[in-house]
Amino acid sequence: MTLGERILRSAAAAALVVLVAGVQARAAVIHDTFDTGDTYDTTDSFAVGILPFSFDQNEWAVQFTTDGQAYLLDAVDLPLRSSAGLDQVTVRVAADASGKPGAALETVTVTAPASAGVVTAAFSGTTVLQAGTSYWVWLASEADSLNRWYASLLPVSDPVAKRTNGGGWSISVGTQPPAYRVSGTVVPEPASLLLLGTGLAGVLLRRRTT
Repeated sequence: MTLGERILRSAAAAALVVLVAGVQARAAVIHDTFDTGDTYDTTDSFAVGILPFSFDQNEWAVQFTTDGQAYLLDAVDLPLRSSAGLDQVTVRVAADASGKPGAALETVTVTAPASAGVVTAAFSGTTVLQAGTSYWVWLASEADSLNRWYASLLPVSDPVAKRTNGGGWSISVGTQPPAYRVSGTVVPEPASLLLLGTGLAGVLLRRRTT
């Protein structure tokens, strides 16, 4: 192989990396129940943690389903407020287990503000959400703490699940879902990557035959 051919091959490989990275870098909103301008219902909320005058520790989750694309999970935006105790909220994205929250795929902790506001739970960008698959956004608070997760204003019917004191999950029928937004990076289809590779291979072949 001549020096020129080696240079050409290295350039083609670098171009493929750039093209693939460009395809992967397309961010998208996977699911969104915020109203216009990221508004939500400030009069209705889910009590995440210990209810007032109760010893029950409540966790809440809401189900979403991806479209025909696969994604790398980037972030979940949530309208929260710290009500009592610690302001730390555990945010999980979990697999679906027969219509209820299953194993957590990734977990992060966010700080709920003293006044209602939208908080971003930033994930690693490495968890794959498969196309056409259901998942759950699942919130929990520390012991002896209460944080509020505000409801959506939109007429949506995302399934909502609740569990108390670490027990089994129950589906809350007729409950207005919370507001939240799941964002991710589109994972390119294998066919797209094949076309990119084929195109570059064609360029190499034409160069070598000229």
